[in-house]
Amino acid sequence: MTYGRASTFMDRFSEDQYAPFRTTNMFYPFTNEVEWELASFLLSSDLSMRKIDEFLKLKLVGQLQSPV
Repeated sequence: MTYGRASTFMDRFSEDQYAPFRTTNMFYPFTNEVEWELASFLLSSDLSMRKIDEFLKLKLVGQLQSPV
């Protein structure tokens, strides 16, 4: 016996407020592939959150941010 169709995770994923951004930018919530690659590296590194925060606060990293 079935009780109708419920929304799936992907249904809800496609209907949330951020769905339009994901359709135009496959790296969302990052601006581009370069930012995604940096985040991916930091997450898979053995750096502590404190060291990652220190890294992200470096002036050089701040200069790499793309304009919005």
